[in-house]
Amino acid sequence: MDIGFLKGVYAQPGPFATVYLVTSHASEDQADARALRWRAERERLAEAGADDATLDAVAAVLPRERAAGERGRVVCASGGAVLLDDVLYDPVEAAARWAPLPDLLPYLTERAGRLPYTSVLVDRQGADLVSASVAGIEAEAQIDADGHPLTKVRGGDDANKRYHRRVEGVWDDVAERVAGELTRQVLRSAPEVVVLGGDPQMRGLVLRHLDPRVDPLVVTTDAGARGLGAAGEPLSAELADAVRAKAAERGDAVVSAYAEARGRDGAATSGLAATVEALRRAQVDTLLLTAATRDTFLYIGRDPQALGLTEDEVRALGETGVTRTTADAALLRAAAATDARLHVPERDDPPLDDGVGALLRYTD
Repeated sequence: MDIGFLKGVYAQPGPFATVYLVTSHASEDQADARALRWRAERERLAEAGADDATLDAVAAVLPRERAAGERGRVVCASGGAVLLDDVLYDPVEAAARWAPLPDLLPYLTERAGRLPYTSVLVDRQGADLVSASVAGIEAEAQIDADGHPLTKVRGGDDANKRYHRRVEGVWDDVAERVAGELTRQVLRSAPEVVVLGGDPQMRGLVLRHLDPRVDPLVVTTDAGARGLGAAGEPLSAELADAVRAKAAERGDAVVSAYAEARGRDGAATSGLAATVEALRRAQVDTLLLTAATRDTFLYIGRDPQALGLTEDEVRALGETGVTRTTADAALLRAAAATDARLHVPERDDPPLDDGVGALLRYTD
């Protein structure tokens, strides 16, 4: 997972307020309960030293309209400004922290399950297409049959046969235009999975016209129908399953590469000491990080690459102001600053000493 989008967050000097809240329920009573939870979290943050301007900035964005499917929110703020505000689609435990660095591992763990996708619902009337990045919907399109005849009628005379051929020609034309628009969206948005749902015959026609570059990304499903409401929910479930399967496949590939690299001298690290050294040297290609690192600590300076197991290590790097923080926060900041990717393993296989390891860009 690319975490370069966090560079702007880490550019701020801190300290940071990071807030996770559950937002999925919409009743008035539950909304009141959420407001009470935020009030309690705000008091705890204030007791920990958070300034009013930063807490007010967090409070100002919390009433924002929820995104479809949203179950929670993460907000990170510092110096009276919100630096990160994103939705959570999978459950994350409600929490708030005032600390030298943002508390972003729970958020990034959830975000790792998101992938850019394109969904297509097609029938004989046309199609609806949606392309989304991990940040949300990027493009939408609708294709209609433009008033042409769309329904075959019974009968065997020559007139009916000509009518049938005309209808089938319209269907093929619709499918060709859908395939063309789908190809444009895929080449523009670069999704990792395309879910094609709706009428089986029309799906076949779309696939027949589809660009060969797009075909390997397509997962077909009988679920879904055009229009709003419950009819679209089966496709949403199928889409979520396809995205999760693709994310798991990508994660398995990282773990396999790491397991292989550990068998070669200098190609991978395991444990805090070796990984910290590699991050200081901008040597990390992919950081593998687990929740175990939330229970250990490192020392950091102002420079994201100034981190170490002891205060003296960081001072030796020329830093005068040294701060103690959780290992996961320090490692994530250094990874983002050095353009390292992140992987959060779902299983302890292969095991990571201290809950951390790295695939390296180069060896000594």
